[in-house]
Amino acid sequence: MRLYVDLETLQLIEGPGFRNPVTSLRFKRGDAARLDVTFLTNGTTATEIGDPSILEMRFGAKPRGRYDVSYLVHSSVWTLPEVGAENPFYQSSPSFNTVELDSAMQVGSAAGSELSEITLMGEITWREGEAEPTSTRTFLVVVENDVNRGTEGVPTDSEPSYPLPGAIELIAHKGVADGYPSLDSEARIPVAQLPLSAELTIRKGVADGYAELDGQGLIPTLRLPFGDGIQLTNHGVAIGQLANGYGTAAIVGALASGAGVSIGYGAASHGKAVAVGEYAAAWPHGVAIGYGARTEGTHCIAIGSDAVTGDPLHGTGRLEIAPNGSSGPRLSAHVWAGYNVFQFSVTDLHGGAPTASQGGAVFNHTPGTLPPGMMMFGYSSGVLSVFLNDYGTLRTATLPLS
Repeated sequence: MRLYVDLETLQLIEGPGFRNPVTSLRFKRGDAARLDVTFLTNGTTATEIGDPSILEMRFGAKPRGRYDVSYLVHSSVWTLPEVGAENPFYQSSPSFNTVELDSAMQVGSAAGSELSEITLMGEITWREGEAEPTSTRTFLVVVENDVNRGTEGVPTDSEPSYPLPGAIELIAHKGVADGYPSLDSEARIPVAQLPLSAELTIRKGVADGYAELDGQGLIPTLRLPFGDGIQLTNHGVAIGQLANGYGTAAIVGALASGAGVSIGYGAASHGKAVAVGEYAAAWPHGVAIGYGARTEGTHCIAIGSDAVTGDPLHGTGRLEIAPNGSSGPRLSAHVWAGYNVFQFSVTDLHGGAPTASQGGAVFNHTPGTLPPGMMMFGYSSGVLSVFLNDYGTLRTATLPLS
């Protein structure tokens, strides 16, 4: 580093003929600096400053404003010019690798606490023999912390150490086919550069947009083309007024549950059953077909308007056919629960009241409990017995069989 001292102002200046002051010098911690100092008369002419045999010089730097402490950087060894040299200069190599400077910059302390740089105050002083010393104006000495210390090791190369040519996009590919999209003033991809299959969130749930999903991940009913007349829930399908889907039911305008099928306004299937017709109702494993047909009990079949298989207690395994609805005849057949008895009957109802034409047959029944209008057949020891409850009068007949 070459320095120029104006002997009239004792100020560091830019150079001969350029008397602009130099107020600060910069060095690196841990390095050995080299100072080549030229003293100028009238700020222009290089000159010697004393008898080399008795000349003493020193360079020193201390913390700013701390004149009473020891040096952080110091040098008193100088190489003097030869007597009569044309452009004499004085040379010294102060060390910036000192314990005191390291301590001031917190070198070696906890990670992140070292100073990146420190600003000191500096001065160059000289004297001949026992004469009074002369010093330059105080200047700033900025010492930057060093980066390369020799103890870091070598970083591990990545693979590849530099991106392959194919991994780098050229600016010429911006916004063109097979390139990459540009961004608008809001740092977003313009709509014109989005694929036709992409949807924007601002089009969610609006006309010509796309439907949102509810809390169960399903399309809300109001988004379906049939409005409230269609619903998809829990793997079920419901179509029509009052329709609801449960389990794996397939439903049309009805209520169904447990893999049942119901078709018709208000029709209801209650567990693996089939109900067809307005207000038809089928209980588990049953079939109800017709307006108001009901299978009250399991494993029953009711066919016809208002056909009913009977009460749930004795309704298991019943069949009822009512071709003319509630005012016409009906055929019934069932096994009486707990009696091991099979019964079938043909009933003609007029206004709901039984008539003398009501009849039927039952096998292996108890005669004393034979229902009115019912006939019972029994066989024992080669004799066929016939019993008839004539609405209160039990009539019997026997027929030997050969």
